[in-house]
Amino acid sequence: MNASSMFAASSGQTMLPLWLRQVLAPLFASPLSRTFAFAVIATSTAITVIVTSIQLWFDYQTSLASTQSALTQVESSYSSSLSASLWTYNDELVQSQLEGITNLTEIEWAEIVTENETRWAAGEQESAYTLERVVPLIYPASSGPLRVGQLTLLSSLDAIYWILAKKFAVVLLLNLIKTLCMSVFIIYLFHRIVGRHLINLSDYLKVLKPNEQTEDFRLRERQKGASTDELDLLVASINDMRANVMASFDTIRQYRDDLEEALQAERELSGLQRQFVSMVSHEFRTPLAIIDGNAQRLQRSKAEISAEKLSVTLTKIRTSVSRMTELLESVLNSSRLEDGKIDYNPADCNIAALIQDICGSYRELATGHRIVEHIDNLPETIIADEKLLRHVVSNLMSNATKYAPEGTSIWLRAYVGDQNDVVIAVQDQGVGIPEDEIDELFRRFFRASTSTGIPGTGIGLHLVKSLIDLHGGQIEVESRPDQGSTFTVHLPINQSAMEQAP
Repeated sequence: MNASSMFAASSGQTMLPLWLRQVLAPLFASPLSRTFAFAVIATSTAITVIVTSIQLWFDYQTSLASTQSALTQVESSYSSSLSASLWTYNDELVQSQLEGITNLTEIEWAEIVTENETRWAAGEQESAYTLERVVPLIYPASSGPLRVGQLTLLSSLDAIYWILAKKFAVVLLLNLIKTLCMSVFIIYLFHRIVGRHLINLSDYLKVLKPNEQTEDFRLRERQKGASTDELDLLVASINDMRANVMASFDTIRQYRDDLEEALQAERELSGLQRQFVSMVSHEFRTPLAIIDGNAQRLQRSKAEISAEKLSVTLTKIRTSVSRMTELLESVLNSSRLEDGKIDYNPADCNIAALIQDICGSYRELATGHRIVEHIDNLPETIIADEKLLRHVVSNLMSNATKYAPEGTSIWLRAYVGDQNDVVIAVQDQGVGIPEDEIDELFRRFFRASTSTGIPGTGIGLHLVKSLIDLHGGQIEVESRPDQGSTFTVHLPINQSAMEQAP
């Protein structure tokens, strides 16, 4: 049973005619209609109360002014005669005049009190609300005006309040009846013009399936030349939304395909990571084997080994240890960088001393290469993280010695560039890098095709690029296969450091 039938059943089929039940049904069937009706009734009632109150206030002021005028007239008409009667002690005349005053419509009660407390009164005090007027009685004696008594007048206000109350109730009741009738009519029109179309639209949206082709929703048959209203705009927006939603399914399918591709790329990345772990294991195994072999050789021939052979063996051990240390640092720093936990602590850094120290270390470790550094007019200090910057330069030098054959030269040049920055260039005569692979060179786990057969993990240059970015610098690469490579790092200089430059 719907709301309309419930309303009809509760009202009684014989109590209301069919047309009235049809008119009232929307009021009880539609929450929106009920809300609208209550809003109309409340607003109309509030306006009526305010307007009627203002009108009754002016009526009250008019009635009050009329009563005040009546009291003033009594005062002017009776004060002189009452004063004369009191002066002559004529009790009967005083009482007669008081009774005459109370016979007036406006006066309910009157009283005279003389200076010696003699009292006359007339009338009855029956009203709950009264207006009081006190009139001093002055007799014009030859010696001067004398106060002989005091006249007190009471005028009833009950009739005024009662008339205003009845008027307010009648106006409010008539307005309520008018508002109810108008509300029923307005709600019926609202249902015919808006409500039933919203119900149809709701039914359409309930069965709408965006992934299926459906016809546009049609609100009503539009007459030729009819103007467009808000409902037409709403329907047009819903049809546009339906078209956009259906079109978005293609985009969603594209997103799904992209996600599948991303998942496949993630699987490939997982494969690269497994390959990386295997490569790291191999990278550790090789230097460990070198260290172990040389340690055993030292142990077997510790009594006969010459100083020259001892130096060569210790150099091999140090080289292997350095290689393992660099590999560990690269792996740990790469992991910290990915987790956002790498520490960056910029401070004054003696860049020239750092470069000379690194070059000196690699002269001892890479004895098969000729390492040449040119340091030209560098500032005494720059603002940088010395630990991270040492890793950058060491990694570039390590790559140069790794990918260049023994007997070749490695140049490291450091100078102040045209952009007021420190430039560090590491040049080798190694295997080089194909031009089409240079853009991929700093991607994690990437190794150039020319590095086949040379140990490496593919994370060193990725880490170098990230650490240079932390310093606000840049790195550039120039390379050709079999013609060597040049890695150029640009680092910003603090202005105070430039002022200390020699």
